[in-house]
Amino acid sequence: MGTVETEASSRTFGMAMWAAWALVFAIVAGGAVLLERYVLGVFSSASIALGCFACAIILWLGYGVLLVTRTSHRKEMILSQLARKVTSKLLVPVAMLLGRAVGISWERLAGSFIEMNNKAVMHRRYSLTPDEVLVLLPQCLQNQDCQRRLSPSIFNCARCGRCDIADLVELLERYGLSASVVPGGTLARKLVELRKPKVIIAVACEREIFTGIQDTHPIPVISIINQRPNGPCVDTTVSVAKVKRAIELVLGRPGTRLLSQPSAGVQTIKTTEEVDGAPST
Repeated sequence: MGTVETEASSRTFGMAMWAAWALVFAIVAGGAVLLERYVLGVFSSASIALGCFACAIILWLGYGVLLVTRTSHRKEMILSQLARKVTSKLLVPVAMLLGRAVGISWERLAGSFIEMNNKAVMHRRYSLTPDEVLVLLPQCLQNQDCQRRLSPSIFNCARCGRCDIADLVELLERYGLSASVVPGGTLARKLVELRKPKVIIAVACEREIFTGIQDTHPIPVISIINQRPNGPCVDTTVSVAKVKRAIELVLGRPGTRLLSQPSAGVQTIKTTEEVDGAPST
């Protein structure tokens, strides 16, 4: 499936987004028609202005849905970023409600949204420095019986091998990266505001990643969903190989595999400027 995969197809959430847009289309168009007929009067200057405004809103939201659901894109202008943000805030909750209404589970919808986001983000080419990448790991990856404090430094790990932290530490050392182990989304968002990374690599459950992607927009987020063989938030695991491929992608290292072959003109991101005041984790 590619660098980061989920069980749900990204088409599931894409269809839900377009269904949400169609619902908004019907509401806006219907409201405009009722106002014209019973309040403003048909073909009056006010009704014409209202119709133009309603059409602009509908088309703009449709453009936002296109930005959210497409799997590859060039660098977006400010208006495009605004359209994506407004559409995400307005239509993503509606899409989730519509999906649940037709019997699709929340986890499947969230997984589909995450996969769709991964395809869009990972279709670019990157060449970043380690200081420009923020790696976020959930505290539940640590063995529940471990007494080591991994915050503020993950390198306090004893490397006993009872959880995946030891393998992740070795991987981070190999690529000159660090990582922040966080207990939840609130602290993760504070770290994003403080570090101001160019790309985020996040390991978490569907719920945390789903909200995190929206809260940190427009920063690209590469998501790896953890496995929960012992239930939620207890001794979870993660594919270290997927984390490695995500790191190789953002650092521009050889051997990185994209989710699909990039088409001509795929954006290449090269950033070498330092983030002022960004502390090392």
